[in-house]
Amino acid sequence: MSNLEDIIKTSTSLGDLQHVHGLGVIPILTEEVPELQVLETLESALRIGVARITETSPGGEVPFLLLQNTGDRPIIILDGEEVIGGKQNRIINTTLVILANTKRKIPVSCIQAGRWRHEGANFKSAGSVFRARSRAVQKATVTASVRERDSFRSDQSAVWDEVSASLHELGVNSVTSDFREGREKVAHKLEEFVERIRSSKNQIGSIFINAQGILGLEMLGTPALFSQVCEKVTRSFAFEVLSEPELNGTSIEAVRRWWDKVLQSRFTRHTSPAAGEDIRVGTEDLIGSGLIWNGVLVHFSCFPNVRTETHRRTREERR
Repeated sequence: MSNLEDIIKTSTSLGDLQHVHGLGVIPILTEEVPELQVLETLESALRIGVARITETSPGGEVPFLLLQNTGDRPIIILDGEEVIGGKQNRIINTTLVILANTKRKIPVSCIQAGRWRHEGANFKSAGSVFRARSRAVQKATVTASVRERDSFRSDQSAVWDEVSASLHELGVNSVTSDFREGREKVAHKLEEFVERIRSSKNQIGSIFINAQGILGLEMLGTPALFSQVCEKVTRSFAFEVLSEPELNGTSIEAVRRWWDKVLQSRFTRHTSPAAGEDIRVGTEDLIGSGLIWNGVLVHFSCFPNVRTETHRRTREERR
């Protein structure tokens, strides 16, 4: 197995800490930009009408949707991206590149357990990525499924538990147990983080922290690509600090050590459900995944490892 540093084509460094309320952001910077074909983001492709997401059939399947790309550019979809509509709202289980003029069945998880009826045939982008803490749980179960069964399915019950815990935490009583209702309640707070956190010229990613330590990281193949997804990535991590105090006097030495550990982490390679090669990091300390396409690591996200059962038990005890 290779380690992550072997597949990052350029030298990287960490920038200066920025903080907004309880969220700290440390930029991941690159010295040179790898050659990469222009990728359309999911929300852009849906907006201009070159992408269409539907249920796989009139009856539908909870763990799968159908995506058709009728455009002349590949589309990149990040793991955890939220899509709304169809018979129930979903999140994408793994990062995908859907080639031009291609139709693909894509693996998803439900984030609205109480609805199974159409709200329009086509799905829309929510412009957001599932909250960071819950993505770590989802990613751990998908990684186990990929390694054990070559399947990109999540533990749906674990995802529903995360949605339920979020709604309880936010004081939202959703008839259909819809994560979107929780997000809408705090949307104005999330947008304050979005407005104040901007990507810089040579930035390809960010490491996010709170007062307790590392929340995780998000990294894209080029600065241009990261700038396009920066807002929805920020919403994912800002969700974790909405009720936390200001982050003051924090050293990033621990962040540097964690980043070095990520770079040295070994990964397994797997055939993606779409284009490229899916990679998985799963150690005692880290849970991560990404996609290599045309020789470039186009997306990688990583979190401190969460033991799903322990996490679930803690949530139950807190409730």
